Amino acid sequence: MITINLLPDELRPVKRTPLPHMITSAVFVGAILFCGMVFLSNGADIRKEKNQMDSNTVALQSLQAVVDESNALNDKKISLVDQVQTINEIASDRIIWSRQLFNLGRLAPKNLWYDTIQVDTRRFPVTKTVYNAQTKVNEKKTENIDKQVLVVKGYVVPGENGKSSISPFTLLTESDEEFSGLFQFYDSSFSDTSFDTHDVREFEVEFIINRGGNSHE
Repeated sequence: MITINLLPDELRPVKRTPLPHMITSAVFVGAILFCGMVFLSNGADIRKEKNQMDSNTVALQSLQAVVDESNALNDKKISLVDQVQTINEIASDRIIWSRQLFNLGRLAPKNLWYDTIQVDTRRFPVTKTVYNAQTKVNEKKTENIDKQVLVVKGYVVPGENGKSSISPFTLLTESDEEFSGLFQFYDSSFSDTSFDTHDVREFEVEFIINRGGNSHE
């Protein structure tokens, strides 16, 4: 049987090739396969990193005792450094009283003896320069501060010159480099009295303790 198409060319159906659809389908399938490969590769990398992290965690846990001990030793080291620093500060500011008692005995003239040696506290006025924020000028301000004082009491009898004077003693304490480096002469007082029927001069001398100190050895 013979079929004759009498339609004009512009009305005849166009025969289309399936090639574009095939290319599009191939590209789509390729994209899906690529995404799948990337997903699988990322998953493998993630599993690898997780395994490494788990391995490191196990290793860290096995070393935790060592880490704790190291941290404890480091804390102890810091504490010991602070203790040594504190001890050095105390030692540098502490007066060895046994040595100073020896110095007092060394510096005492033959006609002088001690009755009482003690450490007391006195209030001293100190003038400081303070900036006044309101007037914007420096002003003098007097404050009272506490200082430790070495109080020496005793008696003196006439010496080779026939005088009952404590001046030789105070001059010796001021000229002695070791003693004067710690104690500064502040005040003295005396009165004539008797001791075992002998005429003597009772005295009291005060020295400002320059570097603090402790009244106990």
